[in-house]
Amino acid sequence: MSPLSKIQLGAWRWVLIVSEVLVVGYMALLALSGRHALPPTGTALVIGVFAGIACLFLLFGSPFLVRSHGGLAIAGWCIGAAALCISSAL
Repeated sequence: MSPLSKIQLGAWRWVLIVSEVLVVGYMALLALSGRHALPPTGTALVIGVFAGIACLFLLFGSPFLVRSHGGLAIAGWCIGAAALCISSAL
């Protein structure tokens, strides 16, 4: 397996950062609005789907990036796990 180039490392770094921001922002929005019990429609549904995909990426994808991205990948996994725990508690 060849090592990742700097462009690929930068791309994966931004994927991690965007995923973390999306999941944290979505969970904060749900907590602040108190709308976790209502079925989302329209734009909220699309954002919710993207946040769910980002959460799954953080849970299952970020452990493979620990060697190259260290703390950022570990923080991503922690955010994904916390979002899963919080969403199941709501």
